[in-house]
Amino acid sequence: MNEGRILAAMTTEARSAWALPWGVGRPRRDSTTAAFWEPLLVAVIALVWLTTLVIDFRVALTLLMVIGFGAAAIGLRYPRLGLLGIGMLCTLNEMAGPLLLTGGLWRWNTVNYWLLVVALLFLPHLLRWGQPQSRVLLVFILLLGSEILLSTDPGNGVQQVLGVVSMFGLVIYFGRAALDLNAWYWLGVVSGVSAAGGCAAFLLQQGRLPWVNPNAWSYVPITAMLAICLAFVIHEGAPRRQFGLALLAMINSVWVFLSGSRGSLLVTAVCVAFFLTLTRLSRSVLLAMVAALVSIVILSQFTPLQDRAATRLHLLIDPSRSLSERTSGRFDLALGGWYIFEDHPFGVGTGGFSANWADLGPREGLSPHFQVQHQHHAAHAAWAKVLVENGFPGILLLAAYVCSFTVSGWRTRDARLLRLGLLVSAVLAVSWVSSEFQNKAVWLLAAGASVLLERNSIGGLSRRANSIARG
Repeated sequence: MNEGRILAAMTTEARSAWALPWGVGRPRRDSTTAAFWEPLLVAVIALVWLTTLVIDFRVALTLLMVIGFGAAAIGLRYPRLGLLGIGMLCTLNEMAGPLLLTGGLWRWNTVNYWLLVVALLFLPHLLRWGQPQSRVLLVFILLLGSEILLSTDPGNGVQQVLGVVSMFGLVIYFGRAALDLNAWYWLGVVSGVSAAGGCAAFLLQQGRLPWVNPNAWSYVPITAMLAICLAFVIHEGAPRRQFGLALLAMINSVWVFLSGSRGSLLVTAVCVAFFLTLTRLSRSVLLAMVAALVSIVILSQFTPLQDRAATRLHLLIDPSRSLSERTSGRFDLALGGWYIFEDHPFGVGTGGFSANWADLGPREGLSPHFQVQHQHHAAHAAWAKVLVENGFPGILLLAAYVCSFTVSGWRTRDARLLRLGLLVSAVLAVSWVSSEFQNKAVWLLAAGASVLLERNSIGGLSRRANSIARG
C-alpha cells in the first residue's frame, strides 16, 4: 500500500488534526523497508515459538519479551515499530507476569512502568489531547488516587491506579502511528501470531511449567483478537488482509475456549460478532468453514482441555447447582461487595476490597465457604471493586467511560466507527464483570479506539486507502 499516495489523498486539515497533537508530522515514506522488517519480525516470532519443541517455554518467552521491549524503546523514534513492540508486550504480558516477572512489585507491573515512563515523556502531547474518553478517565484516575488515602491496603490501591494510568502510554503509541495504515494491520498480525504460537507452545509444555491461572492466560489470545478488531476497522475494503486477520482471530478464539475461562469466552463472543458485522455474507461462510476445520484440528490435539472447557460451560447453565457453584464463587463476591457498598456508599478507599471483605462476616445469601470471617479475597471484577472502593462517584465515572465510546462512535456519523464504539463499550462492560484493571487487552483496545474516534477523518482515510489498494 503506497503511503505517499494515501497521504496525498488526505486533506491538509485531516493531516494537521492528527499530526499536531502527537508531534509525528508526516508519516515516513519507508514502506519498502517496512515491508521487509515487519514480515521478518513475524517470522522471528514464529521461529522462537517453534524452538519450544526443544527448549523451555520460559526461555522463548523471555527472548520475545526482550524483543518486544527493544522494539517499544526504539519505537520512541520510529512510531510503527513502537506500536508493534508494545503490541507484543501487551499480548504476552499475562504469561510473562506469573512465569517471569515474579519479584515483588515488579510482578505484573513491568509493562505498566514502561508505559508510565512513555506517558511522562510525551506529557505535553497528552495535555493537548482533548478526547472525551481521556477527560473522563483522568477524573476517574484522580478519584482512585485520592481515595488511596482512605484505604486499608494502599499498596494494592497503587497497583490498581498504575494499571489504569498505563492506558495513556498506549495512547501515545497509537497516536504517533495513527496515520500509518500499515501499522494497524501489522499490529493485528504480530499480536495474532504471538498469541497463537505462544498458547500452542504453552499448552504443549503446561505440565512442566508453574501453574498459571487460565483466567489470566486466556487474555493472551484475547489481546490478539482485540488488536485484530482495530485492524479490521481500518482495512474493511481489503478482503485478503481481512481474511488473514480473521483466521488468526479464529485460531486465538479456540485457545480462549480451551482455557475454560467463561468470562473470557463472553469477550470472545463479542469480538466474533464484531467481525461478522464487518464481513460480507459470502466471506463469512467461507471463513466459518475454514475456522471450523482449523478448530477441529486444534481441539483434537487437546482432548482433556476440551472436555474441561465443556464441563465448565455445562456447569454454568446447570439449574441443579447454586449460583455460587455455577460461577465459581463470583456471585458471592459480587453479593458481598453489594453489602459492603450498602455500609459504605462513598467507598472504603482504593485497594480496600480484600480487607473489608475479610471483616464482612456472615450475610444472607452468601455460601458457607464465603461466610467465614477473616478470609481475604480479590474482587475479580472491576465493577464490584470500584463499587466497594469508590462508591457512587467511582461507579458513575466508570460507567461514563464505558459508554463514552459508543457516544463518540455515534457522533462520527460513520457506521464502522459506531460499531467500533459499540464493540469497545461491550468489551469493557463484559470483561470487567470477571476481571479487574490489570489486563492489558482491554486497555489496548480502548487506547486504539480512542485515537480512531478522535477525528472523523480517519474513516475517510481508511476508505481512500482501501480504494488505492484495489488500484
